[in-house]
Amino acid sequence: SVGHYHADARSRSMAAGKDLVARHKDGREIPVDISLSPFPTDNGVLVIAAIRDVTDRRRAEEALRRAEQRYRNFGENAQDIIYSLRLKPSLGFEYISPAVTRVTGHAPEEYYADSGLGFRLVHPDDRALLEAATASSDALAPPFVIRVTARDGGSHWLEHRSVPVFDDAGSMVGVEGIARDITESRRAEEASRESEARLRATMEDLPFGFWAFNADGRCSMQNRVSKERSGDHVGQHIDELGLDDATAARWHDNGDRVLAGEVVQTEEAYISDGEPRLDYIIATPIRRGGQITGVLGVSIDITERRRAADLEVRLRVSEESERLKDALLGTVSHELRSPISVIHGFATTALEYADRLSPAEFMQYFRDIDSAALRLERLVSDLLIMSRLDAGAL
Repeated sequence: SVGHYHADARSRSMAAGKDLVARHKDGREIPVDISLSPFPTDNGVLVIAAIRDVTDRRRAEEALRRAEQRYRNFGENAQDIIYSLRLKPSLGFEYISPAVTRVTGHAPEEYYADSGLGFRLVHPDDRALLEAATASSDALAPPFVIRVTARDGGSHWLEHRSVPVFDDAGSMVGVEGIARDITESRRAEEASRESEARLRATMEDLPFGFWAFNADGRCSMQNRVSKERSGDHVGQHIDELGLDDATAARWHDNGDRVLAGEVVQTEEAYISDGEPRLDYIIATPIRRGGQITGVLGVSIDITERRRAADLEVRLRVSEESERLKDALLGTVSHELRSPISVIHGFATTALEYADRLSPAEFMQYFRDIDSAALRLERLVSDLLIMSRLDAGAL
C-alpha cells in the first residue's frame, strides 16, 4: 500500500518476487514491472511509478528455462558423463551427470560433497595428464584418455573432450566437457594387439618362410626364415628386390591373380649359398572388410623332398632294370643252349656220316645250321641290350 511505501520510501520494485500484470486498453493482460521511486517536494514526498512492459523479457526467461530443462534432461539421461568442473576460487564440480554412477559406482552427490574424489579415482599413471589438462587450456584442445578406478575395483578408460571456461579477465576458471567410457573398445584393441603379437611370435618360429605384401606391392612383413633365405625386404617394393626380368614378371603376374581373389600355388627356384634350391609357394589374398588389401604367402623349401622323390624314381627304375635283366638273362641262358645244340649236332653228323649222306641231306643240314646261327645272332643282340640296361643307357 501507499502507506507502507511511505514508511520505507526508497527506490525499489513494486511487489518484488511476484508476477505483476496490467490490462491493456484492448483487454489483454500483459506482464509488467513497476518501479517505485520517492520524490521529495515542498508538499511532501511524492512517489514516481515507472511501468514497463516485460513481455519480451518474460518470453526470453521462459525460453531460457526450457533450454536449461532440455539441457538438464539431456545430461540426466545421457550415457556419457557430462560435467562442469570449477577450478577457481576452489576446486569442485558444479555439475556431473548421473552416468558417472554407472561408470564409477559413485553418485553425483558424492562428487559434490568431496571435491577431491574425482582426482583420487584417477589411475596414478594418468594423474599427471589430468593435472596438465586442468592447468592449461592448450592441453584441452585434443581429446585425452585417462583411467579411473570404480568403487568395485574395476578399471575404466574415459575419453575426455573438454573446453575451458574463462572469467572476464581471461583466466581459466573451469572446465566443461564430456567423458565417454571406451573401456570395451580399449580392451578389444588390447586383445587385438596381444593376438597380433602372439601371431607374430608364432610366425617367427615357423620352419618355413612367411611374408606379406600390401596391395601396392610393398613388403609389409617377413618372418625369420624368410629373411634368412632372401634377406630383409620389409618396406621395399617388389621392383626393389633385385629379381631378374623373368622372375619379376612371374611375381607380378601371380600378385595380380591373388589380388583378383585367386589362391596361387607355384614352385620357384633360387640360389642359396651357391646351391640351387626349390621353394613351394602358396599365396592367398588378405581380406579386410570385404576388400582385398594385400597378399599373404608361405614359402616351403622342398629341395630335399624333391631330391628324395627323384632318388625314389631312380631306385624304382633301377629295380625294374634289374628285374628285366634277370628275366632276359634267364631267357638267354635257356635259349642259347638250343641253337648251339642244333649247330653242334648237325655239324657232327655231317662230319661223321659224310660218306653216307646224299647231297640233299647235306644241304638240309647246312640250312638247319644256318637257321640256328641266325637265332644265335638274335640272342647275342639281346645280350647287348642287357648290357645297355646294366649300364643305365636304356
